[in-house]
Amino acid sequence: MSISSSFTSTEVNNGVNTTVSVVLKLRASDGQLFEAKQTLAGQSEVLKLMVEDGCTEGDIPLNNVTGRILAKHEEKDVDGEEYDEQEPKEWERDFFDAVHLDDLHRLLIAANYLNIKALINCGCQEVAVLIKGKSVEEIRETFNIKSDLSPEEEEAIRRENA
Repeated sequence: MSISSSFTSTEVNNGVNTTVSVVLKLRASDGQLFEAKQTLAGQSEVLKLMVEDGCTEGDIPLNNVTGRILAKHEEKDVDGEEYDEQEPKEWERDFFDAVHLDDLHRLLIAANYLNIKALINCGCQEVAVLIKGKSVEEIRETFNIKSDLSPEEEEAIRRENA
């Protein structure tokens, strides 16, 4: 799968600023290759720094990001849209509402790895929605978390905090 767009950077050659079009080729951990859309590259602090430092020759390996997750983000990539790191867009909220819990976890790992603050914030808000108003047992069931306490230890803690 290849989705093409360009990312622009400014270079200074002999004192003259010139705009250079850069296509970022991202290799996911499962080997899939993507050409980064401008908004994805612009959202990621890691990719921005790589462009600024001139480290974009060849494929950029994303060892913590699967092709499936990279494709999910690109499905909703909106070219030319200003990206507010603090306020999630309506499509982001809709997107996270439709994401399966396993994919949500992988998206948060990818967002953290690429340092995409808005995606981290939106994903964390979705996790907060998933746990709001739930008991400890319900949260454990939702996220498949096993208790590291014995039933007796849990009961002792419940009595202590009652």
